[in-house]
Amino acid sequence: MSIQESLALPITTFNELMVFDEYIEPQGPIIDDVRHAITQANICRNSPNMKIEGIKKIKASDHRMIKDKVFKSQEEMKKQAEIRRQNQLNAIMSKLPPDQAARVKQKIKTGVNNGSK
Repeated sequence: MSIQESLALPITTFNELMVFDEYIEPQGPIIDDVRHAITQANICRNSPNMKIEGIKKIKASDHRMIKDKVFKSQEEMKKQAEIRRQNQLNAIMSKLPPDQAARVKQKIKTGVNNGSK
């Protein structure tokens, strides 16, 4: 669509297109992922090597590559950052000798950081 065509549109149509372009269309990869998951599940179901019990257990959701929730809230992002920080801390602590690890844990509990509170 050219600039002249977009300027000639009624404002309601322009706003609808803007909402579609900004908020709905980015969900396109999710729709493609669902389509591919269904196709993959059907391919597995049509395999001559599958038994009936295996065919009944196959779900399209097992073949999804994108999680259901794409847009995360601020709380979810904070929770993920805290989990990531805790995992990093656990990785560092696992490399320390037990006596040093105990001292570091004690300092973390008391809130001491680099010798100051």
